[in-house]
Amino acid sequence: MMNVIIVDDEQAGRRTLREFCEAEGDLRVVGEYGDGATALAAIRSEPPQLLFLDIQMDPLNGIELARSLEPSQLPSLVFVTAYDTYAIEAFEVSAVDYLLKPFDQERFRRTLERVRPRHAKSGVDERQALLAGLLAQLERGVRTPGEERPRLLAEGHGIGTTDLKRIEVRGVPIAQALYKFDA
Repeated sequence: MMNVIIVDDEQAGRRTLREFCEAEGDLRVVGEYGDGATALAAIRSEPPQLLFLDIQMDPLNGIELARSLEPSQLPSLVFVTAYDTYAIEAFEVSAVDYLLKPFDQERFRRTLERVRPRHAKSGVDERQALLAGLLAQLERGVRTPGEERPRLLAEGHGIGTTDLKRIEVRGVPIAQALYKFDA
């Protein structure tokens, strides 16, 4: 049985995760929290084996919360967020899974297929090293409200390449997007 804590500032997000966890025979939700600070205190008091953690929360975001955990208390961690700007970095390091809201029960179960073997096999040191890589990748993408980069959606010709810093398609740098389409 894996004890689970859910941390999400949206009540609907917590409810969805709770209901999906309750449908699994080996998961027991031992806590649900709407903010990172309260969750951190609970995690330090009673560390879970599995933590579903939203990224964009105030005042303590999910990445800061994860960095605050002691190595001996490090659970298997699944980031859950509505912002797909973090998904690519999360999958590149493949340390833990990443659920993009909204998700369904099938996608949730695929996450558990990744989490269960890692939980059974990996020790604290290995999970800490994997989490450190994921957090470094994700931290580069975290922005506070108001810091979001403006995006331009346009068609046309005559834009000079010296005027461009980065071109993205749905949050994916264009070089990666072209590679995916060519593959």
